[in-house]
Amino acid sequence: MVSVLVVLLIAGGAVFGYMRLQALNSRVEKFDEQGNKLECTNILNPECWTTAFRPQLKQTNGFTNGLVLGMDSRTGKGDSLKNTDTIMFFSFNHETQKTMLVSIPRDFYIPVYAAKINAIYAFTGNRNPDDPFFYIKETVSQILGQPIHYFATVRFEGVVDAIDKIGGIEVCVDDTLTAQYPNDNAKPSDAQQWFFIEFPEGCQQMDGEKALVWSRFRYVAKGPSSYASDFSRARRQQQVTEAVKDKLLAEDISVAERAERYWSLMQTFNESVDFYGVSFEDILAGLAFIETADRSPINVVLDPALGGINKLIYATSHPNAGYIIQARDSSFKTIQSFIGRIWDNADFYKEQPKIVVLNLSEEKILAKDHPAVALKDKIEFYEQFQYFNEDTTEAFTGIKVFDFTAGKVNGSLNYILDYFGLEEAEEFPELYDLKRKNNEDILIVVGPEKLEVTATP
Repeated sequence: MVSVLVVLLIAGGAVFGYMRLQALNSRVEKFDEQGNKLECTNILNPECWTTAFRPQLKQTNGFTNGLVLGMDSRTGKGDSLKNTDTIMFFSFNHETQKTMLVSIPRDFYIPVYAAKINAIYAFTGNRNPDDPFFYIKETVSQILGQPIHYFATVRFEGVVDAIDKIGGIEVCVDDTLTAQYPNDNAKPSDAQQWFFIEFPEGCQQMDGEKALVWSRFRYVAKGPSSYASDFSRARRQQQVTEAVKDKLLAEDISVAERAERYWSLMQTFNESVDFYGVSFEDILAGLAFIETADRSPINVVLDPALGGINKLIYATSHPNAGYIIQARDSSFKTIQSFIGRIWDNADFYKEQPKIVVLNLSEEKILAKDHPAVALKDKIEFYEQFQYFNEDTTEAFTGIKVFDFTAGKVNGSLNYILDYFGLEEAEEFPELYDLKRKNNEDILIVVGPEKLEVTATP
C-alpha cells in the first residue's frame, strides 16, 4: 500500500482545494461528555477520525487496484507521443496489507487489436470522448482479471520534478554500464544525436534527470546487453518507484506531518500528472495504512521469464507488429492464476530463499509425510530446496531452524517457524556442532524425536 500511496500522492495534483480541506475538518470534531470541543481535529491525522468520517479506499473482493501510464511528453515527436511508454498496475491486498506492482512491457501483444499494448491508446483514444483511456484500461483489466479503481497518467517531466523535489533518490546498480540515450532536442543535422550516460556499479544518488534516464534507456553502449531489453526497463521503472517511496518514508515525522508534506508535494506536480477517480478522501484513506502496510512491494513483470522461460509468455515476431511478446493463453487465465499463486506465496516470491533440510534423526531417510519433507509442496518460489541425511545427533531433539541472512528473508522465515510451531529461529548453529551445508539462507535441522516423559505413580 505504501508504494500505491506514493503514486496516489504524486498523482493527486492540486484538484482538492483549501475549502475542501476545511469542509472535511468540521466532520472530525470531537467533544467530551460535557460538550467541550477536543483538540484532535486535524483531518490529515487518522487518529482524529470519527465514526462520522472514516475514509475508505475503493476495493473489490478485498483488493484496491490502480493503473499508471507513463506518457512520452517530449516535443516534436508527432503522433508517437500517444504511445504509452510505461504501463504499471498496482494492487493492494487489504487482508495481508501487501502491495503488488505489475509492469506490462510495451511489446506485449493484444490479439483483439492486432497490436502491441503501448499502441492501443494511440488508435482508440478518440473512440470514447468521455474517457479516452477506456480501452487501454479495459485491456489491462482483462489481462490481469482485476477491475481498476484508480487511474493516472504521468508525463516524464513529472518524474524529474518529483525526484528533484524530494532531494533525489538512491538507486543500486548491479553492473557498470554506459547507457545510450536519445537527444530529444537534436535536429537531424546535429552531430550529437545521442547522450552517453555512465552508471557505475553500486548504490548511488540520482537526481531527477539521471533517474529518468535510468528508468527509460533502451540501448547500451558499454556493459551487459540484457539492460537493453524492455523487461530490464520495466524492472528499472519499478526500482525507481520503490526508491521514491523509500525516500519519502525515510523522513522521521508523524503521520499528520507526513500528510502535510505529501499534500504540499501533490500541489507541486499538478501540471505533469493527471489523476482520475480519486478524491481527497481516497488520499486520506491511504494514509491510514501507511504505518501498518508492508513497505516492500511484490514486483512482477509480464515477460517470458514469468513462471518459467516461455511457459506463460513467449517472444516471437509478427508480420505487421514486428517483435512482440505474447501470452500462450489468449484468455490470460494462466497469467491470472500464476499471479494468484504469487499472492499466496508473496514472501517467498519476494525473497526467493535458499532452503536446506538436514536430517539428523534416527531415521536414515525422512518419510514423505514428515513435516520437513511435506514443506516443499506447501510453498513456491524458493531458489533452492535441498535435503541432506547425516548421522543422528545427540546435541538436541526436535526441529531447529537457523537463519543465515540476518533477517533478509524474514517473511519466509516466519512462515517456516509458524509451520513448525516454533517461536523463533536459532542464532548459533555452532552450539550444536552445525554449519551451513550449501550456502543456504534457512537451515531446517531435524533431530531425534522428543521423548514423552510419563510421571511415575
